[in-house]
Order: sequence, then structure tokens, then C-alpha cells
Amino acid sequence: MGRSPGHAESALLSLAPMNAEIMSPRIVKRSVVVAGHRTSVSLEGPFWDELKRIAETRRVSLNQLVAEVDGIRQVNLSSALRLLVLETLKDEIRSAAPGA
Repeated sequence: MGRSPGHAESALLSLAPMNAEIMSPRIVKRSVVVAGHRTSVSLEGPFWDELKRIAETRRVSLNQLVAEVDGIRQVNLSSALRLLVLETLKDEIRSAAPGA
């Protein structure tokens, strides 16, 4: 007899229609200037896309945004940038919610 999928399986099945870029993103290494020196940061392409959008929204360059994060981070820079993207998107969702 077939069994119905559990919660975790249902969650995975709901991801099936997502595009390949999200399910298997390519890591992109970029050179940025932080505190006057060049460094490289490796992030998945969708994170770079969102960081560029965030920088445009804040009217700063991508280097300026990365430098701001670098100045306050408590984890490695790539992780801090991913967390910035996550928190920004969560804030946008909250502010777009009815009654927000």
C-alpha cells in the first residue's frame, strides 16, 4: 500500500517545480574592496542579485554595502551577506503584509 508523504517529504515535493538555479546554484566569486583592500567573496548567484538590488535601493555601491556589513559582522563575510539578504527579504515581506 502507498503511504501518504510526511511533512518533510511534502516540503521537498513542493520544491520540485523550482527552477534549477535555485535548487543547484552556481557559486560566484567576486572581488570587492573592503577597508581599502581587495578581497574576494564567494556567494551563490541569487544572493549576488539580491545584494545588488539592496545596494540600489539604499543608493550605495555594492562595495559600500559589503564594507558596511564587514564593519559589523560577527561571522564570516559570505555568511554575513547571506544573512543581510535574508533579513532584508523578511523585512520586506513583513512590511507588505496586510495590517503592517
